[in-house]
Amino acid sequence: MQPPAPSTGLDLLFVWHFHQPHYAVEGGDEARLPWVRLHATKSYYDMAWMFMRHGSIRSVANFSGVLLEQLAALVEGATDRWERLTATPPEQLSGAERSFIIRHFFSCHWERCVRTQPRYAELLALRGEQFDEAAVGRFNAADLRDLQLLFNLQWFGFGATADYPLVASLRSKQRGFDAADIAAVLGLQREVAVAALAMWRALIARGQVELSLTPHGHPILPLLIDSDAARIALPHAPLPQPAMRAPADAAHHIRTALAWGEKSFGVRAAGMWPAEGSVSPAAAEAFAAEGLRWIASDDEVLQRSARPDGAWEEQRCRPWSTTTARGSLNLFFRNHELSDRIGFAYAANAAEDSARDLIEGARKLGAASGLARPLVTVILDGENAWESYEQDGFLFLEALYGALAAAPGLQTVTASEALATHSADQLQALHAGSWISASFRIWIGSEAKNRGWELLIATREAFAAAVVSPEVSAEAAAAARRALDRAEGSDWFWWYGDDFDSQMDEEFDHLFRGHCRSVYTALGLLPPLSLEEPVVAAPLPAQLPNHPIGLGEAQLDGRDSHFFEWRDSSAIEVIPRGAMNLAAPVFRTMRLMRGRPGLYLRLDGETASASVARSVVCRLTDDQGVESSLRIAEGAEEAQGAWQHCVELLFPLRPEAARVGLFLEVSEGAIVVQRWPLSGLAWFDLPRSSWFV
Repeated sequence: MQPPAPSTGLDLLFVWHFHQPHYAVEGGDEARLPWVRLHATKSYYDMAWMFMRHGSIRSVANFSGVLLEQLAALVEGATDRWERLTATPPEQLSGAERSFIIRHFFSCHWERCVRTQPRYAELLALRGEQFDEAAVGRFNAADLRDLQLLFNLQWFGFGATADYPLVASLRSKQRGFDAADIAAVLGLQREVAVAALAMWRALIARGQVELSLTPHGHPILPLLIDSDAARIALPHAPLPQPAMRAPADAAHHIRTALAWGEKSFGVRAAGMWPAEGSVSPAAAEAFAAEGLRWIASDDEVLQRSARPDGAWEEQRCRPWSTTTARGSLNLFFRNHELSDRIGFAYAANAAEDSARDLIEGARKLGAASGLARPLVTVILDGENAWESYEQDGFLFLEALYGALAAAPGLQTVTASEALATHSADQLQALHAGSWISASFRIWIGSEAKNRGWELLIATREAFAAAVVSPEVSAEAAAAARRALDRAEGSDWFWWYGDDFDSQMDEEFDHLFRGHCRSVYTALGLLPPLSLEEPVVAAPLPAQLPNHPIGLGEAQLDGRDSHFFEWRDSSAIEVIPRGAMNLAAPVFRTMRLMRGRPGLYLRLDGETASASVARSVVCRLTDDQGVESSLRIAEGAEEAQGAWQHCVELLFPLRPEAARVGLFLEVSEGAIVVQRWPLSGLAWFDLPRSSWFV
């Protein structure tokens, strides 16, 4: 057998992927997390800046539709909670807000971003590596103001630092910042975001960068089409039943992403990187049906796909094609090893050594293929990896792009250029899997992940049943569809279970269930109480005091009708406790009393009227799943409750009920300002009495 002939050249295809899940609940006033705004000033700007600097380097830039949607909102003035807290003078911060800032405004790579800045490192030492509430008392107003600014400042990358003198000026200042400095930084963030998008538009327009997209909400498309597709790689895994089967949603995500790509950059993308490189025969058909020319996945998926006989070394260095009922579709398969070296290994090594290793590795793959002009494909996240690199990846990218430009016989290409010069071989059957283990195990198959899918499936079924009603307006259906797009994203399922830890799993769970709830509320439906229970965390326990609950009745007038009215009730503090709760509580105490008509509930706390309309919603379920919900507006007196000096409500209750779970929300206008408990339901054992016999 003759050894493979050495290649005479090498094409290298890079696909850099950019994505963030939707951090704002439909109908809400602000995003809960800041990562779109902060990555815009770092990796989204830096990566475009590097292509501007190295005009001979060609590549694909891949954006999820939901990221483009959020970037558009950002430049139009959308805010997030972290930005609002940055802009708030320290003297005006509540205790909970001070705690939130001190806990979370070190959310970055400590070795690269905190300890390299003397004042930032000093503030971390003041707090301690492990946060505790005692640290809050150690920060004065000047410390807090410096922390507000330094956290935001460190998220400006090397490109913005080079182009905007304010960044370097404030870094050299280090301390003693004032409100004008903070306002300048927040203003610059949007300016940089606008400039980043403009650079990408220019790069795409001149053909140096090819645009590709990920289906809009970043769903695992094969599972959205049929969640039983997971059985191909995981035949014995427990899966949610009934299964998710929403092929129409898959088509919607593809079309919506294409529309956002065209709106953002003025061109229609020819290809897509499916979320997490997730493919299946049904997903390939969905992509082909929308006229896409190519998609991409991982070479471990290629290994498990049925293909003609041939050497693996040759097969991994060419594009492929699959035939579907809606037409043919080309596929690129990322070189798993080289892609992961950039994502997970090179940050710990010298930039020049890493660049040399990547190019040598690509050349070895090409030589082993025996092809005259092999194609090596590298696909990875274009934002998160750089936080671990020295100088946010500048040294590595500078070394890599410089070496690529100078390397004889090697050229970088876009995906469309690769298809024009490389013939695609035909797959016999495409495997169903992702870039991780050629399966979908990260997103389905465990108890927590399946629980999330069950909630999503129920939400999707409610959506499908409601939107056909003539009573649902087009505007309401569109709002519900936007919320469902966000809930169908892959990110929530990534964080459920034990595979990964975001340090903010509670927030991701809150967002997922919030997106699901928004589907119901947009359609005028009452969300099920199952969406109040955290997917992973156990329900917050709550027990009534041991003394007996009085058997009497209260007058529902929102006032102290007489001294003995609530004497035998049980009192529970309802001040929210938790890192994510920032608002001052409206109510401090809840009283419960079982009476002949049902369960009486009273709330006491702030009596001064707010400048906007306030209301309380309380929802309750008993141990048999019988639910009830009451809403009362401030100043109202109704048959089931009143809010005057206090809130008094009466819930119907079955005489045999032994246990109830409930939660309450207080709103000012459309904004929820207090929730108790912070998540899930508070459960109470109800004592029985012969009075009910």
